[in-house]
Amino acid sequence: MADQPILSLDCVSKSFGGLNVIKNLSFDVRCGQRTALIGPNGAGKSTVFNLISGVFPVNSGRISVNGNDITNVPSRKRMKLGVSRSFQNIRLVQHLSVLENVLVGQTPRVTSLGDILYPIRMTSGSHWQCEAMEVLERAGLAAFARDHVGNLPYGVQKQIEIARALLGGADILLLDEPAAGLNPQETEDLSTRLHQIADSGTTIVVVEHDMQFVGAFCEYVVVLNFGEMIAEGTPQEVRRDPHVIEAYLGSDVA
Repeated sequence: MADQPILSLDCVSKSFGGLNVIKNLSFDVRCGQRTALIGPNGAGKSTVFNLISGVFPVNSGRISVNGNDITNVPSRKRMKLGVSRSFQNIRLVQHLSVLENVLVGQTPRVTSLGDILYPIRMTSGSHWQCEAMEVLERAGLAAFARDHVGNLPYGVQKQIEIARALLGGADILLLDEPAAGLNPQETEDLSTRLHQIADSGTTIVVVEHDMQFVGAFCEYVVVLNFGEMIAEGTPQEVRRDPHVIEAYLGSDVA
């Protein structure tokens, strides 16, 4: 694992009106690292993802990818710089096929107005379609390519969304609660698939409430509470941290 952080947050803050949601947050993610961002409900985890991906602007601080400041870079351009994400709620087009949904994910890569619809043209042998099929094959989803998404199990739809996020050649993959709503077998299948993605060189950061999944998949954990980092380290280290115990279980238990 390289020493240079692939993702850095430096004193990042975000407020909505008078509510301070993220407060001077700083942490690094190393290249190739499998990292979890955890914390109680309302800790600010999804907001951090929205700041990294450019959905929300920061009020202060700096976000960098591969040493480049992306704090004021528009979200669509962050995708081209290698930052891709999924959302907590599935955002697939249910009446389209799996292949068509993945092709739609290529639109941030187009460079001109005339190219906007090109990725979804089903021209046989087009490089767009070939790339989409390659991603589905690597994800073990090629057999579903022509199936309508709405007819597929929830766990498969989750994996399709991840495959779509990977299509742009993501260096950093941000996954917002990827295991939410999955049964134990689907969670195990997802973990296996994400290990394969990480082994191929993609850096993965997850927001997740399933601590069993976090302990099995992640190498490093950052813990938030009320928009501030209260602990970081390996899953074993943060599990024993008194500040983490207090945040999750209360001061009497701590």
